[in-house]
Amino acid sequence: MQAKLEQLSRIHAALDELIASCPGGGDVKACTILDAMQRKPDIANTKPSTATSTSEKGVREMKTTTLTIKGMHCDGCARTIEALLSHIPGVRKAEVSFDERRARILHDQNTASTTDLTAAIAKGGFTASASKT
Repeated sequence: MQAKLEQLSRIHAALDELIASCPGGGDVKACTILDAMQRKPDIANTKPSTATSTSEKGVREMKTTTLTIKGMHCDGCARTIEALLSHIPGVRKAEVSFDERRARILHDQNTASTTDLTAAIAKGGFTASASKT
């Protein structure tokens, strides 16, 4: 019982820290903390985080997509977008730069399309479009 209380106390402290560092610039419905707390894990459909899709030939269809982001106000916005992207199945890595107003996403294009990426970013109240390289 005491171990459980200590664990809950650590969770409480971690949430307090996250809330204190929240830039508060995004839409509440895009809050990754609230989103994570409201989701109920579906154990039957949970896949290991290392699982990736493969093509018919058994080869991963990994792609790096660069998107231009509009609507960011700070580095906190960039972190919010990274968190939103990281929840998409097939996304291996997402790096968002507030200074460059860009996101670089490494993803399995068979699992996470560019449309999926831009839709996740829109959930946060931001706009994304394909960047010209």
